[in-house]
Amino acid sequence: MSRPKILEHHNPTKRKFDKDTLGPAFHEKKDKNKKENLGGSYKFKIAAKYKKPKTRGDKNYNKRNKRK
Repeated sequence: MSRPKILEHHNPTKRKFDKDTLGPAFHEKKDKNKKENLGGSYKFKIAAKYKKPKTRGDKNYNKRNKRK
C-alpha cells in the first residue's frame, strides 16, 4: 500500500528537467568520491570511539551499598 503522489502543478521550484538542461554547477563526482559503503568493521570502530563508555555499574549506588 503506497501513499498517493502529490502533484503540485503550479510549483515553479519543482520542475521536471533533463540531464541536458542541468545548470553549470552540476558535475560528475570524482573517482575518490564514488566509493561504495561495503559495510564491515569500520562501523564498529567508529561506534567504539564515540559511544558512551562501558561502565562497571552505577558508581554512587555501589558506594552506598558497599558496607552491607
